[in-house]
Amino acid sequence: MWEASDYLCGKRLAPFLPSLVDALERHGALQVPATLRPTLLRLSPATIDRLLRPHRRRPPRGLATPGPGHPALAAQVPLRTFSDGQDVQPGALQADLVAHCGESTAGFYLTSLVAVDVATGWTECQALWGKGYHRVGSAIHHVRQRLPMPLREFHTDNGGEFLTHLLIP
Repeated sequence: MWEASDYLCGKRLAPFLPSLVDALERHGALQVPATLRPTLLRLSPATIDRLLRPHRRRPPRGLATPGPGHPALAAQVPLRTFSDGQDVQPGALQADLVAHCGESTAGFYLTSLVAVDVATGWTECQALWGKGYHRVGSAIHHVRQRLPMPLREFHTDNGGEFLTHLLIP
């Protein structure tokens, strides 16, 4: 349950236990014996933290998930420096992917596309399963549909998941 909650501390996990246990049981991810269930649901935050202490490790931060580059496509993308960001009109988005992969970037995992309008600070997030270019293109389409202004520019780190023939006109 601690892992399923993304490693919440005892204070935050304790009130969440009843609904988390129900959800995990409903989806077949957990089976709690009837005799243990009342004790589990009454665990105090301090008890949860004490039981988890041996298992806690500091998760690594800042794992990079670079995609393969496309030099021919990258050459078509104009570069923008910080000074070019002055007087930007609404609709100029800065976007990147956030990997929810735990301690390893190996395998398939949930990714979030986070796009921020530079002029207004408007932020759109879109979850996607993996980071293949078709999925990223679809996520950008969904973000674009929700924007309160027309999309004028879309800036990224030029990773392979963004630099594709699908996204460059």
